[in-house]
Amino acid sequence: SSQATANQLPAGGELGGIDIRMRKARGYHIRGKALAPGSPGRLDAPIMLIPCETANAPGAVYAPILADGRFDATGIVPGAWCAVINQLTDNTHGFYARQTVTVTDHDVDDVALTVAPTTEIHGQVLVDGQAPTKPPQLGVQLEPLENTVRGMGVGVLPDGTFTMLNVEPAPYRVVANSFGMYLKAVRFNGQDPPNGHIQVPPTGGQLTLLLATDSGELSGTAEIAGLVVS
Repeated sequence: SSQATANQLPAGGELGGIDIRMRKARGYHIRGKALAPGSPGRLDAPIMLIPCETANAPGAVYAPILADGRFDATGIVPGAWCAVINQLTDNTHGFYARQTVTVTDHDVDDVALTVAPTTEIHGQVLVDGQAPTKPPQLGVQLEPLENTVRGMGVGVLPDGTFTMLNVEPAPYRVVANSFGMYLKAVRFNGQDPPNGHIQVPPTGGQLTLLLATDSGELSGTAEIAGLVVS
């Protein structure tokens, strides 16, 4: 384990004399069972435990799920950990689970992670309020607002429709851009969410994106370390 301190590096400068001291910390176990009611077969994906505060994937701890669903994650230091399961059974279906587990000064046993099926989102892109006659090359992305959720992206078909499969129910930010256009409005399940943020329920939903072509222009001058770039 370690403690971090901030260091200020001036522009064009150098920073030296940095000592990194590590201290020992006891590691604990997180044990439990992954429950998969209604899922076909066993869960092949491992349990992934991520520090919830940073969700730093390189610091994740992985533990296999045994045939009976049991798992035992070792070397867990005290703190809040996000237990995550992501399993895709094929190109259209999958299962997920997320749960926070807090470790203090002892092992944590009997954690129950119940996986649920992913869902689908069906959508349509409108340009200036109309179905595009010649849709631009366009992709639609769902950027997760929670750091333990994976993002999604899909291309738009020639008729302006799209389908997203294996979507985890969670909050997302909708992103869609094309040259000369911008995302003007988002409508999801009959609602107009602010800032393009949607909450995907377990039942999925219908997503309509309104693109507009009345974009403006921006001009100016950039100064970089005394150099002027127009």
